[in-house]
Amino acid sequence: MWMRRPDAGHCAAVGEALARMHLAGADFAPRRKNALDVDGWRPLYEQAAERADTVQRDLRATIENELAQLEKTWPRDLPHGVAEAVPGYVEDDRHQYSPGTMRQRTWRR
Repeated sequence: MWMRRPDAGHCAAVGEALARMHLAGADFAPRRKNALDVDGWRPLYEQAAERADTVQRDLRATIENELAQLEKTWPRDLPHGVAEAVPGYVEDDRHQYSPGTMRQRTWRR
């Protein structure tokens, strides 16, 4: 079945499943640095900075200014934990939701 009009109930089911996942992993001790956090953005920027203005005039300065602001103001005390993330879909006990295709598949038990 293709979900063409997801509604609040679908969003609630996804939210509840994600909340259960976060609660279940709350006491999971292993930690790993998130390479895609704000601390990882500057090295990515520096790899492409010299070419930025070839994409759009003044893009290098724009990115540099935005990145400096983000580095200065980024919250450092956010809750954290480990999660398995598979891009493109989430699932609960009965359904799989794919935001990219707006697809819902009912699991058979």
